[in-house]
Amino acid sequence: MTDTALAEAAKSDELLGRVAEHWMNARIDAPLATTDRIDQSAKQMIALAAGLQALLAAVVKIAKVDHRMLEFAVVAFAFLFLSIIFSAGTILLQTDYMRTSSILELLEGPRDIRMLTALGNQIHQMCRQVDRVLRHKRILLAAAMIAFCCSLAASLACLSSML
Repeated sequence: MTDTALAEAAKSDELLGRVAEHWMNARIDAPLATTDRIDQSAKQMIALAAGLQALLAAVVKIAKVDHRMLEFAVVAFAFLFLSIIFSAGTILLQTDYMRTSSILELLEGPRDIRMLTALGNQIHQMCRQVDRVLRHKRILLAAAMIAFCCSLAASLACLSSML
C-alpha cells in the first residue's frame, strides 16, 4: 500500500470512531437528561409529601379530632407515605451496566464489518437497557403522583369533616 492509501485508511478509521462515539453520546445523552429530570421530579415529590405529612400531623394535633377526621387523616398520611416510597424507588432505579468499556475496546480494534455488527449490537443492548429503566422510572413516578393525588383527596375530606 502506498503512503496515501495508508493515510486515507487512518483518516477513515478515525472518522468512523468519531462518528460512532458521537452517535453513542447523542443517543445516551437525551435519555440520561430525561432520567435526571425524572429523578429531580421524584426528589421534589418527596420534599412536598414530607412537608404535607408534617402539616397534616400539625392540623390533626391542633384541631379537635373526631373519629371520622382521624380516619381521613390516616388515609391521607398513608397515601403520602406511599408517594414517598414510589418516589424513592424512582430515584434508586438506575442502569446496572452500560457496557461502555467493551464498546471502547471494539473502537480500538480493527475496522471491519464484524466489528460494526458487534458495535451495533452492543449499542442496541445499551439503548434498550436505558429505555427500560426510563419506562420503569416513569411508571414509578406516575404511581407516586397518583398516591399523592389520593392523599390530597383524603386531606380535603379530613378538612371538610372539621367544618
